[in-house]
Formats: sequence, C-alpha cells, structure tokens
Amino acid sequence: MTENISPLMELQLTSPLEGMPTEAMNIGGKFLEDLIPGYRTLNVQGRELFETNNEYSQLGIRDGERHIYNRIPAREIIVQYYLKAENDAAFRDKFNKLNVALFTEKEVPIWFNDEPEMLFEGTKSTIDKVDPGVNWCISSFTIKCGDPYKYTKSDATSVMWGSEIISFQSNYLLGNTGSGAVNMPIVFEGGAYWGSDIITWQHQGYLMGDTGKEAQPYEVYPTVEGLKVKPMIEIVGMGRSVKIRTRSDTIDLGDFDNATILIDTHTFNITKNGKAMIRPMNDFYIYPSEALYVSGKDGNFKLTIKYSNRYL
Repeated sequence: MTENISPLMELQLTSPLEGMPTEAMNIGGKFLEDLIPGYRTLNVQGRELFETNNEYSQLGIRDGERHIYNRIPAREIIVQYYLKAENDAAFRDKFNKLNVALFTEKEVPIWFNDEPEMLFEGTKSTIDKVDPGVNWCISSFTIKCGDPYKYTKSDATSVMWGSEIISFQSNYLLGNTGSGAVNMPIVFEGGAYWGSDIITWQHQGYLMGDTGKEAQPYEVYPTVEGLKVKPMIEIVGMGRSVKIRTRSDTIDLGDFDNATILIDTHTFNITKNGKAMIRPMNDFYIYPSEALYVSGKDGNFKLTIKYSNRYL
C-alpha cells in the first residue's frame, strides 16, 4: 500500500515525527507509538456515523413492508499506520513488537488520542498486506468491537449534589441533603399521612391533605447523555416490596433486612450480602430525560446508581 499517497499523508510522512498523532490508538494502557519506535498512526476509520440494520417483512401482496426491528451490528475500526526501520532486522523486530502489542486473548479497552474520555472494547481481527522488499510500509489493521458502543471512562456518580455539573437530580423537597446518586437516602413509611409525627420524608407526591395510604414512589432523574444505559445499582439497608422501575423495565427486589444488594444489569446478576439473589430481571435501562422510580411499602436504605454514558 505504498501507492496513491494523499498530500496530507505525504506531509505526515515527511514531517518530523514529533508529538503524538491526533488519532493515535491506546491499547492496554499504552500508545503504539510509545511501544514501537518508527510506528505512527496515519488515520482511523469506523468512528463516524454508524450503520443500523433494519429488518422488514413483506405484507402479503400489499405495497410496502412492515418494520420489525432495528439493530446495531458489531463495529469495525480500521487503523492505517506507517512503520519504518533502518534495516531488515529492525523491520522484523518492529513487527514482532507490533504483533505482541495488538494480540489479546479477549476484548480489551481501547481509546484514541482525539477522544480520550471514550472507551471502546475490542480486539484485533484482520490485517492488510505489507509490500515486500522494503524496510518501510503503509498498512492497516482492523479492531473488531462486539459491543459497537463507546462509553465514558468516568461514571455518572462522580459529581456531588449541588455541583454545577450535577449528574443526578431527584424531586426532593426543601431540606434534602442528598448527594446525587451516591448513598442517596430512601425512606418509606407506609400509612403515614401529611403532617404525621412519624413521617420522615416529605415527598413531592404528597399534596396538602393527602392521607398518604401508600408511600409514593421516589423519582430520580439521572443525567443520561447519549443513548440509554445499563446501570450498576447498590442498595444498603432494609425494605418491603421494593421495586425499581424505568419506562417499561422493572426490578422487583421484594423484602430484605440489613442487606447489601448489588444489581448488575449488564449480566442480569443480583447478589444479596455476597450470595446470589434469585429475582426475575429482563433488560433494564435508564433513558435520557426520563425518571427512574423507586417504590416500596416500607424501607430505609441507601441507593447508589453508577453507569457510564454510552454513544455510537
């Protein structure tokens, strides 16, 4: 691939190799440019507007088709690079190092210099041929990402309540001292009424004169940027008939006492005090600009919700 070099690429090759290329790839915590002297990223494809696979069904002899579903296929990122060595032995040695750097037994975190806050998970798949008889080349390799999405490195719980860049907002009334979604206090006292001596939570769902026969759900508004996300949820305390719900997804935790419950919505795994907790759970997402509801008949626990924002 040494023919048809663009003016921009020619400028890259003839300029002093100073500084990290804009699209340099970091794999396993290292830039390839740092691992292999003479290696330089030229350009990267596959991070732009992403395709959607559409499934349609013919409607008998009628015109048109009926839409069934959309899905996002796996992502392929093509990295074009330049590699140069002083002699044949050095050229071979650099490719030995490149093979070691790119080989992984499973998908690993990958990020690029022009988007350092975004992580992909992928592994090297196909490669382009290298022209024989010279000690330099322009070639490429492909990173395949089974999960086509990219995720922010920091999760959305790193900002505290009251911050100018707050990540979580709840419809708390005056007097709330919550801290975003890190150890957010949740208290339900079923049967309490407005003005009762035993009520410990004045919730927006209560109106003046409301008899409060059943505690109203808490509404939590996560700041989800980008696409819907699957969170990690932690609950510490006690509860009765506790449910966590979003648009059409519900996790029913039932009753628990003095428990630490961890909910991994990625793996559909729920544990209570370190042991498997058998509860039904389907796909559970938090959606942009939509509330997450926490309800129960009785309860006093701390709620923590963590997630990374997700993009294509």
